[in-house]
Amino acid sequence: MPIRRFRLYVDETGTDAMSGIEHVAHRYLSLTGVAIDEERLEDARDRLVALKARYFRVHPDDPPVVIHRNDILRRTGPFQVFGDGDLLRRFGEDWLDYLGETPFTAFTVFVDKLAMSRREYWAIRHPYHYAMELLVEKFTLFLERNGALGDIMPEERRGKKDQALQAAFEEVRERGTRYVGAARIAAAIPSRNLKFRAKMANVAGLQIADSVSYVSEKHIKRHRFAREMVLSDYETRYLAMLIDHKYDRSPQRLDRIWGYGIKIVP
Repeated sequence: MPIRRFRLYVDETGTDAMSGIEHVAHRYLSLTGVAIDEERLEDARDRLVALKARYFRVHPDDPPVVIHRNDILRRTGPFQVFGDGDLLRRFGEDWLDYLGETPFTAFTVFVDKLAMSRREYWAIRHPYHYAMELLVEKFTLFLERNGALGDIMPEERRGKKDQALQAAFEEVRERGTRYVGAARIAAAIPSRNLKFRAKMANVAGLQIADSVSYVSEKHIKRHRFAREMVLSDYETRYLAMLIDHKYDRSPQRLDRIWGYGIKIVP
């Protein structure tokens, strides 16, 4: 039987800067990864192409439409059509159906930078790299449970940031994490290189990760830090889908997501 292979698509919410972290707008960083079986990638891509064709008319010479939550909210570029609220609602329902029908496993690592900055060991840690280290750990454990191999595709940030993340990834493969040794990580994730892709590369997995990351982060903030935060009806249904079917979970207790699909530090 051939070995299953998964690709982890990674998206960032928040900022990795350590300035102004006393302000709630700059305090948190989260990385969300969605793991998709490589045998399902072609189907995920084709169904996404079909979904977009129902809502957008793109000239053959123009760049493809890339689903990006912030652009949808601002109604920029091709998303100007969503000035029609009814059309946006219909797209939202189709998008939720698309996610529900796409097999993926979600992981979110959430970093409270202010709280971490007060820990002695934090002085030498970069928040994005630390979150990626934990994401690598969770992905490795997931791959081991599934007898699978994997690689990782972060969204490209270009230049020195990508170079630094690549160096941090190589370091974690060489020294391991607190709970998973280097040999286990290298066995589960054989490639030493991250597979960076730009947003405009129109990768289905990165577009899914972009969408999931916002709802996942809002769920964590609501649960842990700001219980008064209100979810819309759409966000509530979106979150129920993640909780019921998408977040990684304990193989012994299927209702246990915290520590598996969701990791909060500190």
